[in-house]
Amino acid sequence: MILVGLVALGVLGVAWNSGRLFPGLGKSLERSRAEEGVTASGTVEIRTVEVASKLGGYLRELRVREGDLLAAGELIGGVDRPDLEAQISRDEASLRRARAHLADLQSGSRPEEIAEAAARVASARSRYEKSRQDFNRFESLHRDKVISDRQFDEYRAAFDGAKAELAAAQDRHALLRAGARPLQVEAQRAEVEALEAALALTRSLWADCQIRAPQGGVVLSKGFERGEYVAPGGVLVTLGDPMDCWVRMYIPSAQVGLLRRGQRAEVRVDAYPHRTFSGQVTEIGQEAEFAPRMSLNQKERTSLVFRVKVAVENGEGVLKPGMPADVRLP
Repeated sequence: MILVGLVALGVLGVAWNSGRLFPGLGKSLERSRAEEGVTASGTVEIRTVEVASKLGGYLRELRVREGDLLAAGELIGGVDRPDLEAQISRDEASLRRARAHLADLQSGSRPEEIAEAAARVASARSRYEKSRQDFNRFESLHRDKVISDRQFDEYRAAFDGAKAELAAAQDRHALLRAGARPLQVEAQRAEVEALEAALALTRSLWADCQIRAPQGGVVLSKGFERGEYVAPGGVLVTLGDPMDCWVRMYIPSAQVGLLRRGQRAEVRVDAYPHRTFSGQVTEIGQEAEFAPRMSLNQKERTSLVFRVKVAVENGEGVLKPGMPADVRLP
């Protein structure tokens, strides 16, 4: 036993002294470790965007299915808002009337309108003269107590009405002869502009009922079906861009020093075991974290790791989000 112990101590001494006597040996070991590269597993991810409805309503149509390839601006579906359709009709009618009135003010009064107003003045004056004569006669009768106070009040009210009607007809005739005042024209123009803005807003809301793809991509999932109620902000579909693809993986802290941004990578997936996809390290986490729960064993879950992103060439779009991937970083 003593002899075995001495031999073991001798071996350890040689190994320790070899590091001191031959420093190049330690460096060669490190180079060998680096040349082996880093191998890790991760998950394929792609850039996604959620397409939501700005307005609430029942989904009257949904034109896409999962797996469909959409172009930017392509119609996905639409929500039903009959109240907005009715509001557009009302706004258009109000705007037509306001524009017609503005045109009348700007063009001035037509001769036939002035003649009609003059005829109304003559008719109102005739009624006023008759009412005035009746009022004078009944006023005398009232003083002589021939008619009652109630009867006299009725004749006086009729006289006041005829006088007011004549004054209104005269004002109307004078206004038509003088033409519209500049302030009237400006006020009507302002009303037209306000109605135009209201109509534009309603049409904008109506346009929001049509949900379109904000970018090109593949339909990954649907949140609703035709006929269902969609609340404001409800996500109709999730789109993914297969061209913007990467593998997310976690590298042990002991190996993170072997990585650098721009480093070449080789990626393999189970779905295509005989193909190798080219990749490149684009992001290396700058803060250590515990491995996520998706790690395979308890030891890995308690190890400190760094998050790494490897961009992968996916020109054919065959790599799908969620695929497990093996990455080798030479």
